Amino acid sequence: RAIGSNDWQGFIWIDGVLTDLGSLGNGDTWASAINDSDEVTGESYIPAMLGDGGGQIRAFRWKNGVMTNEGTLGGVLSRGFAINNSGIIVGESEINDTLSYAGFKSLNGSMQNLKIDPTNRVSAEGINDLGQITGWKFLPDGNNAGWLLDNGITFLGSLGVSTTPNDINDFGQIVGWSITSTLLTHAFLWENGVMIDLGGVPPGNSSMAFSINNFGDVVGGSPAFIYKDGVIKNLNDLIDPSSNWTLYYANDINDDGWIVGNGIINGQQRAFLLIPNNLKITSPEANKLWIAGEIDTIKWTGGRQDQQLQIEYSFNSSSTFDILDFAIKGDTGLYVWGIPDTLSNKCTIRIFDMNDATIADTSDIFKIKGYVLTRLTPNGNYEKFESNKHGWNYQNGSLWPNSWWSQFNYANAIDPYT
Repeated sequence: RAIGSNDWQGFIWIDGVLTDLGSLGNGDTWASAINDSDEVTGESYIPAMLGDGGGQIRAFRWKNGVMTNEGTLGGVLSRGFAINNSGIIVGESEINDTLSYAGFKSLNGSMQNLKIDPTNRVSAEGINDLGQITGWKFLPDGNNAGWLLDNGITFLGSLGVSTTPNDINDFGQIVGWSITSTLLTHAFLWENGVMIDLGGVPPGNSSMAFSINNFGDVVGGSPAFIYKDGVIKNLNDLIDPSSNWTLYYANDINDDGWIVGNGIINGQQRAFLLIPNNLKITSPEANKLWIAGEIDTIKWTGGRQDQQLQIEYSFNSSSTFDILDFAIKGDTGLYVWGIPDTLSNKCTIRIFDMNDATIADTSDIFKIKGYVLTRLTPNGNYEKFESNKHGWNYQNGSLWPNSWWSQFNYANAIDPYT
């Protein structure tokens, strides 16, 4: 799902379907942000008031097809810029028709002044699910100062001159852009009091960051870029050059790595959605125990609707694989497996695109075991208890060997390897 605007016509996009958000009565709407419950915020014009010379702008909340006015802090203008999964909207609002602006947070029309600075313009740009808020305030010298509101106000500093934050993730990492001492505009990542210069993107060697997900992946523009694992890359270098797209701005990225933004295709400006061309197995997890003879679910992310996958399994740390199933649609994201009756603590799952085997992933090592008594051999493999071999008798040279009985907790009768 995504939101956007087409010439002041706000929309929500869900699974390929565009829905007009409507307006607060005067036709024009700009959508800025969406949460996991499909609540949208932004700004919309209300009908012209007597003597005001035109319509007034209000922050809005759109939910279940209904748009509501979030009000103002007393002035004639407010804008919503971000909304978290608790439904709290942040943005900026005019105060008492004075052309002075304050950052606000609002829930269901109850708007509160954040009181960052009583004299200079303030805007709240991002809020995470912990309620931490970031934004900027205008300085008398014409520059901006970025701040974090979290049990007090922390100023972020700059890369030289001015700082404009734009987003914050659930780990308190903040991104935006800052003017350097050489007057270049560079994207930054701020974390635990340290601001990192993400560098510029050729050909102009400038950059602005708009969004960060909970894995620390950052996107922005212009041109559209992604910063991942310490490296900044032009997104135009990562797409098929025959697509005829030129990507200018990457505006948001979710935790699955899906990116939305805008660019030019065939001479027309259009919104785009980029889905990573990779697969990631999320279940089974490392060291997970799955029970032989029962049912569990293999899960993955990054699959596409037009993709057919082959699923394989290994019981020997990926040395060899057997086919589990094939022609599975990539976008299903799961496969229910009747787990075979085997005993191994060196199992892996592999999935790959049947049309492009380079698009693949292999799970971390997990374990499969039934309700049987086991121990680990010197080479780290499971060994099943066999009474005629390991039992209490004189033929094996001793009574029940210490290597077996010493590993168990007789108070609760639990096998530590199960």
